[in-house]
Amino acid sequence: MSGEQVLILGAAAVLMAGIAWFFFGPKGARQAAVTGEGVQEITIRVEGSYQPDRIEVEAGRPVRLVFDRQEDAGCSDRVVIPALGITRALPAFQKTAVEFTPKEAGSMAFTCGMDMYRGTLVVTAGRAREAPAESLPAAPADDGQPSSVACELAIRGMTCAACVSRVERAAKRVPGVTDAAVNLLANRGTVRYDPRQTSPAEIAQAIQDTGYEAEPIANAADAAQQAAAEHDREFRGLRRRFAAAAVLTAPVLAGSMARDAGLAIPAWLVNPWLQLALTTPVLAGVGWRFFRSAWLALRQRSADMNTLIAVGTGSAYAYSVAATVAPHLFHRAGLMPHAYYETAAVIITLMLLGRTLEARAKARTGAAIEKLLGLQPRTARVLRDGAEMDVPIDAVRRGDRIRVRPGERIPVDGRVVEGRSSVDESAVTGEPIPVEKVPGDMVTGGTINRTGTFVFQAERVGSETTLARIIQLVQQAQSSRAPIQKLANVITGWFVPVVLMIAVAAGALWLAFGPSPLFALNVFVAVLIIACPCALGLATPTSLMVGIGKGAEHGILIKDAEALERAHVLQVVAMDKTGTLTAGKPSLAHVEVVDSLPSDEVLRLVAGAEQGSEHPLAEAIVEGARARGLSLPNPRRFEAVPGQGVLAEIEGRLVLAGNARLLELRGVDPSGLTERAARLADE
Repeated sequence: MSGEQVLILGAAAVLMAGIAWFFFGPKGARQAAVTGEGVQEITIRVEGSYQPDRIEVEAGRPVRLVFDRQEDAGCSDRVVIPALGITRALPAFQKTAVEFTPKEAGSMAFTCGMDMYRGTLVVTAGRAREAPAESLPAAPADDGQPSSVACELAIRGMTCAACVSRVERAAKRVPGVTDAAVNLLANRGTVRYDPRQTSPAEIAQAIQDTGYEAEPIANAADAAQQAAAEHDREFRGLRRRFAAAAVLTAPVLAGSMARDAGLAIPAWLVNPWLQLALTTPVLAGVGWRFFRSAWLALRQRSADMNTLIAVGTGSAYAYSVAATVAPHLFHRAGLMPHAYYETAAVIITLMLLGRTLEARAKARTGAAIEKLLGLQPRTARVLRDGAEMDVPIDAVRRGDRIRVRPGERIPVDGRVVEGRSSVDESAVTGEPIPVEKVPGDMVTGGTINRTGTFVFQAERVGSETTLARIIQLVQQAQSSRAPIQKLANVITGWFVPVVLMIAVAAGALWLAFGPSPLFALNVFVAVLIIACPCALGLATPTSLMVGIGKGAEHGILIKDAEALERAHVLQVVAMDKTGTLTAGKPSLAHVEVVDSLPSDEVLRLVAGAEQGSEHPLAEAIVEGARARGLSLPNPRRFEAVPGQGVLAEIEGRLVLAGNARLLELRGVDPSGLTERAARLADE
């Protein structure tokens, strides 16, 4: 072994040792500062990584992590602290506060929804103390006291602690408000109130009256719409960047492939200066985020897949620039000044393509949420102080009386107090047959009133409604992580640094014993690029988001990712029949008549009467009669009786089509048909 080879291998060993110490050596933690209200607070910048990513706090004292998200990449739109069961959306270019009180010493991880950004919270032992009430996060009323609920407000215009006090006092002056806590850095306020006395909209108005801007944000619909808008914006931005990269890369790749294949091509197409001019915008322009993310991660002594991309493409680009700018140096060393611009440009372009497809998949998962959001009306017709008024859905209070007319969607959950009607609950239950509602019956927000007009009293509003809980369930399921991703967490923490060391070792061995330095460079770049941990790091969470979203679109609500992963071991499956095993749409299967009346004549008259009804059973009868080739008469008089059926006058005859109650109230005894009806129902 020559001295030069020993020197190369020794330098590689030193470099590998340095990489190991840099990534795996002891790291210091940034200590959270204690505010005047006794809260441990620290701001974490979210841009390419968490900065800082290692934070020290004391057990037994409230903690406020303020996430300052300075990017719109979809992978960082949510922060998860698994040990505490916390999942919080992080709007782009805004500050979001996450508050909790750690009880015991230890360490816990916090990650983004895609598990690409990771941080550690180091909890040291401390003297447990009573936390100030205003510093603790408000939580939904789970203590059996439905008179108190919490909401969050976005507040703008605050500049100092005095503003915070002024806003809190304004909120507390509203009748029904029991507590208010405002975070200046996050521009957020958490207010606990009695929904029977006030609403988030009224609290926001009271704050606006003091000169600040305020609006309710504790709304699953608003959060879902904001997340969907961010995903769509990310997809459109990546699509533009990929298109630009593809246009610039195409001539570089075409020239290099034609040259390597020995084809006759114009000399300008393989001119290294032209290739330099085309490749530079790809790396420094549309691909700059890979390098920026890698640099931000390195500042935190961590590495991710961006590190592999940046080091690999940067090495190929730097070598090519040297070969272009100073070819004489290569000639002196007996080497050919060969450029590898196509390697750097193609890798960046393909990675942008992959991320564009990933962003499109994430954007499409919002379709499930959007369909659920479409079930919720924007306003409600509320009866207050003897007057009927249309108010925003956020302004509805518990206890409000709301009027619903035929064809309208029910705004919130409540109980019928006046009137009766049939309500289509298929959007929530899957059952296609409308359900009769009379005073005392519960109605669900998002369902459709079909026939009569009724008044109901609101009992569950805002985030408490059935529809809001379903939306929250889908959101939580999409952001949950499967058990296999826990393995990915362990692997990826070691994977990238180890790949860097393997690449250094492989490059050094080929540089020392291989055919040429160019081949060693190729090996070094190849190890870095092909090792990108996309399968567990990206494919798993993306497939979960798509799968859970598609399930929600088809009425299948999956609790979390773990339930989906464990589904392969199921041996018994219990299913709801309607809409799952069946189409969920009734059809006419059999006609049975009494006495000697012709069945076609009876069906013709009944179908003629049902033409004016929107009930699913009526539609099935009409379609069945037309399928049998019957010509349906038009009724002279038609009346729909909510919860019973219809009456119609056809060809001088009175036709009753409905349930047994309709017949009894019109003097017709249906007792003789009870046995037949039971037999047919059992078939």
